[in-house]
Amino acid sequence: LAAASDELDNRRVIEALSGALHDTDGAASGAPGAMELAAVDTSRLDRAIATAVDLGCKTSRASDLLAACKLIRRLRSTLLARNWDWVASVLEDARSSRGLFDEGSLRELQLAQDELDNRLVLARLASALRTGGAAVSASPARAGGHRRPGPGSPSRSPGSASAASSSPPKGGDAGTQGSLLDLDGVDTAPLDDAIDFAESLGCRTIEASQMLATARLVRRLRQALLAGALDSCRDLLDGVRGRVLAAVAAEEVQAIKHEVDDWTVVSELTAALQTGAA
Repeated sequence: LAAASDELDNRRVIEALSGALHDTDGAASGAPGAMELAAVDTSRLDRAIATAVDLGCKTSRASDLLAACKLIRRLRSTLLARNWDWVASVLEDARSSRGLFDEGSLRELQLAQDELDNRLVLARLASALRTGGAAVSASPARAGGHRRPGPGSPSRSPGSASAASSSPPKGGDAGTQGSLLDLDGVDTAPLDDAIDFAESLGCRTIEASQMLATARLVRRLRQALLAGALDSCRDLLDGVRGRVLAAVAAEEVQAIKHEVDDWTVVSELTAALQTGAA
């Protein structure tokens, strides 16, 4: 009789736990960047877990199902709390117990992982874009601004360029011409790390792809600024004309554009004056 009772209890436990796992009505839905949590529910899992605890798990199958239900319940609870550090912890535990889950549970876990990855990529790229940019000179007259000369570009005083020059300097160096930007704090290392991170996880949303493209552009712009190559900055900006960039970089990109426009106008006017003087 005891064996028969244990068998009956084991079947009840397995039926309750497997039914709760297979029920996707309480799972998150949607896609990364648009995850829908309104229908997330743990009540059926709660009842199944309570049944298993009350009757006990008599087989390894029942024990595995109970462990799986507890992990899925933790996942849904952390999603409802919108605590993504906790979500990451649950997903880490689930990775080491992957063999416990059926196909439906694996899809639920994967959606949460994709959403987490998307959030991490966006946060990492946005943080890097806010760090290491050129500062706009505090002086309206730009007297305190400066620009670092490019490799092989000697410093020169106004009017010292060759009279035969009829176009802006090849390297984009403006010499002592006042600059809109202070480059002392310019750094591409945070962007290097963030771009590597995003590429390793992959971009699962249009927003993440846009943010990554923006980060790559800003990195190249910063590199060109540090090299004194404003002609390269101009080419980069021309290449993305009309494209939508991440809003977090709008101020930096606009400041660089103003710097390039200022350099282009002054260089062309200087060249025209020198040609006329010749």
